Amino acid sequence: MTQDDVPTPLAQVVGRAVKDARKRASLSQEGLADRMWKAGIGWSRNQVANLESGRMARLDLREVLALAAALGLSPLELIAPAGAGRIRVTEGIEGEAPDVRAWVAGAVATMTKSRGPEGRRGGGRMRRVAELNAIIEQATAEQRALLGVPEVEHGDDQ
Repeated sequence: MTQDDVPTPLAQVVGRAVKDARKRASLSQEGLADRMWKAGIGWSRNQVANLESGRMARLDLREVLALAAALGLSPLELIAPAGAGRIRVTEGIEGEAPDVRAWVAGAVATMTKSRGPEGRRGGGRMRRVAELNAIIEQATAEQRALLGVPEVEHGDDQ
């Protein structure tokens, strides 16, 4: 198994996406914690730092949704951002970011550890997933434009 085959735990994927989005928004960790409080999730700057550094092992759905709202993002952009690679959602569920994104978006019914979306053998289904991902990304861009949120650039800045 190569380094690229090793899945990244979901909390680490979310943490990286949060850090990237927070920096693009020129928002401090304290500022994000304040936004989390306003969203009804009592987070401190230390919790933001722990998430971004990979020290936080778990997030609940409410926290992911509040983080997305606080950063002006779709939850999908935190859970399965473009270029995330292989993601371990749980010990028994993992897949490539586009497959996880399609699953969370409801484009496929189930995920399995070894094959990603059930029925992966059929090229037609995966083409449909790619089409749905494009639709989701377009809708997200349109939502950002309507809300005046800057376009998201994915990068590795720390």
